[in-house]
Amino acid sequence: VIKRADGSTEQRVMRPGEAGRHWAPGGFLAFEMEAGRAPVTGLHLGVHRLIDYGTMRKIRAVPDATFDRDRTLWVALVAGFAGIVCATLILTLFLYAGLRQGFLRQHALWSVAILAYGLCWSNLVFAAFPALAGSWGVRLNLWTAGASAMFATWFLAEFLEPDALPTALKRMLIA
Repeated sequence: VIKRADGSTEQRVMRPGEAGRHWAPGGFLAFEMEAGRAPVTGLHLGVHRLIDYGTMRKIRAVPDATFDRDRTLWVALVAGFAGIVCATLILTLFLYAGLRQGFLRQHALWSVAILAYGLCWSNLVFAAFPALAGSWGVRLNLWTAGASAMFATWFLAEFLEPDALPTALKRMLIA
């Protein structure tokens, strides 16, 4: 609900599957408000069947210029992150082509998973797949975080010298 200084209110309802029109970089959803009307005096947000409000970091209203600046910064930050991870992935694949060490394969898989996680966490994956915004995006974020942890652990288990860990501990680590 949007409350304005003139006493008017406006209620907006977003149904399941409609988040794709409202995604914004940085893990935000963006909603436009009409300019030229009475100033906004209050914003009230209700979420149907939300288990925990602790997952909501913040709600803020910003002018278009601030939103555009923040969006540009997020895109630049994630582009830098993606560039570093992609460079690491390419180097790892070149090393794997020559050395054929198993731990390099796991490192390449970790690189792909961490890239996917970064794109999901930042919401930038929704530029290509807007239908995933919303609850499916949250699930995808959790799955890619889990995959990156799994491949990092698998990498560690393969990277260590064969006798560095007892066999049982190594199996537990991989499991």
